[in-house]
Amino acid sequence: MFVLISLKAIVLSVAGSLGAGLARSLNELTTFRALQGLRGAGVYAIPLTALPEITLLGTFGLMSAVLGILLTSAAVLYVTISSSMTRLIQKM
Repeated sequence: MFVLISLKAIVLSVAGSLGAGLARSLNELTTFRALQGLRGAGVYAIPLTALPEITLLGTFGLMSAVLGILLTSAAVLYVTISSSMTRLIQKM
């Protein structure tokens, strides 16, 4: 079940990224960025759904905290790295 949802989220991500990169108008860009947003929702929902099933009852609080820190760090690092890469490419 989780594998199927993951694959769908990855396909939406690739389609959204490809479409956003090839967009010729603002409407197209907005549509494909929305597809990328669906990917984010799918990818973030998987670990949150699986966490109660794979952790021990005594460690659930710790694992929830670790997962929250990881997801937040990933979101911040994604924006930081992608904006740095964009600035670097623009200087070339």
